[in-house]
Amino acid sequence: MEISIQGVAATPSLGQDAGYKAIAEAGFTAVDWTLDSCWDRNKIKAGVEPERCIYDEPLEKLIEYFEPELLKIREAGLKVTQAHAPFPPSIDGNPGFTERCVRIFKKIIKVCERAECKNVVIHGIRHYPGCPESEQKIRERNLDMYGALIPTLKGSNVRVLLENLPITQKGVCFSSVCSDPHEAVDYIDTLNDMAGGEYFGLCFDTGHLNIVRVPMHGYITTLGRRIKALHIHDNSADGDR
Repeated sequence: MEISIQGVAATPSLGQDAGYKAIAEAGFTAVDWTLDSCWDRNKIKAGVEPERCIYDEPLEKLIEYFEPELLKIREAGLKVTQAHAPFPPSIDGNPGFTERCVRIFKKIIKVCERAECKNVVIHGIRHYPGCPESEQKIRERNLDMYGALIPTLKGSNVRVLLENLPITQKGVCFSSVCSDPHEAVDYIDTLNDMAGGEYFGLCFDTGHLNIVRVPMHGYITTLGRRIKALHIHDNSADGDR
C-alpha cells in the first residue's frame, strides 16, 4: 500500500524541492498531486470565470509547465498515485465554463498519464439548496461532462474518480453530489456502462462524509469495489477542515 499526502501540505511554505523531500522524510511514499494551483476557487464560486491561463494552452505547453514539479517529486523518491484536477467545474448560468473545463480535463488526463498516475479526481457539478437547476438536470450535466472524457480515457491508462462532495452555505454544511451512496453508485455504474469498461471510480473522502453526517459503514459497503482511492482526514462535523 502506498501512503500519500497532498503536496500542498508542505510545498507552499517550504518550496517544491524542500517540500517534497520533507514529505518523503516523514515516511510518505507518494503524493496526491494538486494540479489546480492556477485557479482562484473562491472567485469561481462567486461566479467569476478565470482568465485564460496555462490550462488553456496546448497539451505540450501544459506538460512543459508541470514537468519541473514532477521531476522534483521523483527526485524525492515519491510516486504520484492520484491527482486533483482543477475545480469547481461549473458556474451558474455559464455552461461555456463547463465546456472549457472538459477541454482542460482531457489535457490533465494526459499529464497524469505522463506522470504514471493511475487516478485523477475530477469534482462533479454540485447541487445545493436553492440551486436554479433540478437534481435531475445536474445529473444530466454531470453525465455529459464525464461522458465527454471517455474517448480520452480509452486512449490512456488513467481512471477518473468522482468524489463525495458537501457544500457549505452561510456556515451550514449540506450533502451534495455523491454524498448519497446510491447516487454515487448510479453515477459510476452509468458512466462505466457508457464507456464499456472500468474507467470511473470513487475517491472516498472521510471528512466530507463526516460533515454531512452520513454513516460511513453503510456508505463504504454500498460503494464496495467502486472505491479506488481515499482522502482520510478528520473534522468536528462542522466544516471541511
